[in-house]
Amino acid sequence: MPGDYAYASANIACDPAPCLNGNGNGRVEPGTPGAIHEEILVWQHLSAAGYLQVGYRMSGSGETSATTQNTPRNVFGGYLQIAYDSNWGYSGNTTPRHNIKTGNQVPVGVLSEVDRKIDDGKPGTGRFQFSRYAGFGATPSAGGAAGACTNADTPGAAWAIKADSTNCGAATLLY
Repeated sequence: MPGDYAYASANIACDPAPCLNGNGNGRVEPGTPGAIHEEILVWQHLSAAGYLQVGYRMSGSGETSATTQNTPRNVFGGYLQIAYDSNWGYSGNTTPRHNIKTGNQVPVGVLSEVDRKIDDGKPGTGRFQFSRYAGFGATPSAGGAAGACTNADTPGAAWAIKADSTNCGAATLLY
């Protein structure tokens, strides 16, 4: 998988060369102390391989934060993320899965509408769920800086449309 690809330096033409390698364990893992941040590296692998028109570049294995140079942003300014983690759904969720996160700064009404159209309309179930990634707070009810994204921290929660929060995010589960 991009980001986790252990042979990127040999098979992907990065500019400047070489591409950084992932650890090849089958998971795009958010960095842990001393480990490369594969969730950032994924964008370099995808752009260098020609899957993205914008060239994202991770400057080195010590890079730990998303920037405009290494990670795409959503239309509201939040950074996207592809990762293998459990930072989606309600806070009691401990099951890691590969997922693509929308990034923060997305209005709750937009996420609710997307969820209704592509999934089950519920932020705690289905393949499109609320995500606590990028400063959403410890639980869905914490939401962003002001207001809430969901009305409860449970699988049966609903999107908190009336709260009208503009700092929410979601994740699409990949399998």
